[in-house]
Formats: sequence, structure tokens, C-alpha cells
Amino acid sequence: MNIGSVSRFVLRHKAWVASFWLAVTVAAVALMPWVFDNLSESFDMLGSESADM
Repeated sequence: MNIGSVSRFVLRHKAWVASFWLAVTVAAVALMPWVFDNLSESFDMLGSESADM
């Protein structure tokens, strides 16, 4: 699959491609609160000098 065939597909199926990206955007926005709630501000490695202090 080369760039020419990808371009032809996108140009022939504009509505499907736009709908796909809209769905990806909506899913990403919907998942943002869950992702940010699960982020951590600390990083600990067991057995490291900083973890022993």
C-alpha cells in the first residue's frame, strides 16, 4: 500500500474518513477524564537509592 492508493481511498471516501476521525476525536475526549485520573505524579523504582530514603 503506497501513498497514492491511500490518497485515492481518502478522496473517494471523504465522508467515511471524516466520520472515522470524528469518532476517534469523540472517543478521545470521552476518555480524557479517565486517563488524567489514572496519571501519577511520582515514579518509584523499588531498590533504587531514592526509594530507600
